Amino acid sequence: MKPPLTRKVQRLLAANRMDETRATLRQACTQNPGDAEVWSLLGMVEGRMGRYEDAACACRRSLAVHPGHPAALANLGNALAMLGRHDEAVACHRQRLRLPPPTAAPDAR
Repeated sequence: MKPPLTRKVQRLLAANRMDETRATLRQACTQNPGDAEVWSLLGMVEGRMGRYEDAACACRRSLAVHPGHPAALANLGNALAMLGRHDEAVACHRQRLRLPPPTAAPDAR
C-alpha cells in the first residue's frame, strides 16, 4: 500500500469514519487488486462494521494474493468466529500462530 493511502486510511480509522474508510479501501482494491495489504485492511474494516461475510471475502482475496498473510489470517479467523464458524476460525488462528514472527526493522542510527 502506498504511503499517501496508508496515511489517509490511518486518519480515517483514527476518526472512526468507517464508511469513508471502507469506500477508500474498496476503491484501492479496484485500482490495485494485487495488493494483499489493502484487501486485508478492507477485511478488518468490514469486520469492525459487523459485515462479517464481506470481511471474510476480503481476507480470502488477500490470502489469494499473498498466502499466509498474517493480518489476513487473523482477520479471517475473527470474521469466521463472529459468523459462528468456530472450527474454521480456530484453523485460521492456528495457521497464523505457526508463522514465523515478523523481523524487526534494522536500527536506523
